[in-house]
Amino acid sequence: MASVKKNFFYSALLTGANYIFPLIVFPYVSRVLGVTNLGACNFVDSIVQYFIIFSMLGIDVVGIREIAKAKGEKDKLNQCFSSLFSINTALTSIALVVYLVCIYSIPKLHDHLELMWIGAAKLCFNYLLIEWLFKGLEEFKFITSRSLIIKTLYVISVFVFVKKPSDYLVFFLLTSLIVVLNALVNCIYSRKYVSFSFRSINIKAFLPSILLLGVYAILTNMYTTFNVAFLGFSAGETEVGYYTTANKLFAIALSLFTALTGVLLPRMSALIAQNQLSDYKNLLGKTTDFLVAVSFPVIAFVVFFAPEIIRLISGKGYEGAIVPLRIIIPLLFVIGYEQVLVIQGLMPLKKDRAVLINSIIGASIGITCNIMLVPVLKSIGSSIVWVISELAVLIVAQCFMRRYTEVRFPWAKVLLNMGYTVPLAIMLLLLKMTPFPYIVTLFLAAAITGAYTIVLQLCILKNPSVLQVFHEIKDKFKRTDRR
Repeated sequence: MASVKKNFFYSALLTGANYIFPLIVFPYVSRVLGVTNLGACNFVDSIVQYFIIFSMLGIDVVGIREIAKAKGEKDKLNQCFSSLFSINTALTSIALVVYLVCIYSIPKLHDHLELMWIGAAKLCFNYLLIEWLFKGLEEFKFITSRSLIIKTLYVISVFVFVKKPSDYLVFFLLTSLIVVLNALVNCIYSRKYVSFSFRSINIKAFLPSILLLGVYAILTNMYTTFNVAFLGFSAGETEVGYYTTANKLFAIALSLFTALTGVLLPRMSALIAQNQLSDYKNLLGKTTDFLVAVSFPVIAFVVFFAPEIIRLISGKGYEGAIVPLRIIIPLLFVIGYEQVLVIQGLMPLKKDRAVLINSIIGASIGITCNIMLVPVLKSIGSSIVWVISELAVLIVAQCFMRRYTEVRFPWAKVLLNMGYTVPLAIMLLLLKMTPFPYIVTLFLAAAITGAYTIVLQLCILKNPSVLQVFHEIKDKFKRTDRR
């Protein structure tokens, strides 16, 4: 069985690259394209992503879970792959037809006809990514290596071909080509592990879980991807530009923890299948320790220095993203812990109905709040809606986890770490009052936040999960010196 630590390293590298590479590109394109053109690209992309969700339904999660269980049994693996791929092909075909109808029947979408056609290519090739196959097989080294090469080519291409505001079509085309190239490479490489056969298809074995988790994905995106689309329809591309700028910066902060949950899903599924419940709960606790240790210092840093972060990353004209970023940054803990409960808890336990109920509640609240707040508060309203919806989802998920596993909300850890964040907040506030240039202040604040977090977790709280990582790194350096 592949090492969790190695897989986490590769997945963290990949997930970080998914945000760091755009972070390299974003300051450039935000200045070249402007907030409205960038907002138009993000608006169309949100529509495309929603159709991708319909085309995938729950295949990503079910695929990882079932491939992980079938690994090592060639016939069972081929049957699982063939069945899931067939379902995905049918769903994508339906989604594409509906997508084309919407382009020509909805005026707002027809206004962005060229962007929508580029998005169609992204929709078509997305299902050929079959990323669930490689994640289920825990081939994170391949996924990471392939992605880094293609993303490097993407970054170079953006700087070469995007030169003026009207190049927003070129920018969106290059962004979609990432999916196309990754899909082509994956299809070729997949032959090493699986072969498709019509005779081994068994749709009934997988369809119920795919539909249940698919509805969960659709409903969950009612307060994430849907927020962007609804904001575009009700407030225009400029407000979309503000909201998505804050969203991208938040995503960078969340990326490391998302890497951990993505790596652990196949491992948690395997532990449940082997009835190793004590190891399962232990791994769940370590993940929570890691989240609590990292999230609160980062939240404090972003709340105080949101204007400086926006100014550095996006430049002038994006001041409207400051308040949305401050509103959504506490979701670093909320979504992080929600992922622990849902992705590492309810999904490996196959509590698909609980996951579905959870998403219905979140979506209902999200839709209601969108209608009430977004037309009035615009991008700020979208941010508030997202926070309210995620809080509702977390509360319901925690109730289910307590029922099935007796896992309770870690109040003691949370309150303790929040209390220890207060001195950091005071230091950041004092630093913000200094007359230094904003870039100097920002990097000093980042350094103080990092140093404070490390000292707090290692020396004062002595967080077992952080101490374990520290000692492992220390041992590796010692072994390197001996060589």
